[in-house]
Amino acid sequence: MPPWLIGALIGAVVSTIWLLSMQREAKQLAPRILPLLRDKGSQSPTELAEALGLKGGNAPVKVRMALDSLVKAGEVVALVVPPGTSARERLKIGKYVIKGGSQPPQT
Repeated sequence: MPPWLIGALIGAVVSTIWLLSMQREAKQLAPRILPLLRDKGSQSPTELAEALGLKGGNAPVKVRMALDSLVKAGEVVALVVPPGTSARERLKIGKYVIKGGSQPPQT
């Protein structure tokens, strides 16, 4: 087997394990996110990560994964983000709110 193929297979396995661990952590975050959204209204993944005390560059991504699962479950609604917004900016300006909940006025 060529060395490049071995390296590619190792990379695929490591990235799959990393993704699965991130998804598991996101599922554990979901119950902690709902009370924050109820109490404080609409928030971005970056704001929620700070409120939860999560550290590191992946913290907003983990929160976003948890929010996506809550959106799929119908518990949370993602507010509209302008088209063409980069993924990094969506973590900062994209807001989520409890379904049927009111959002505070935008300032």
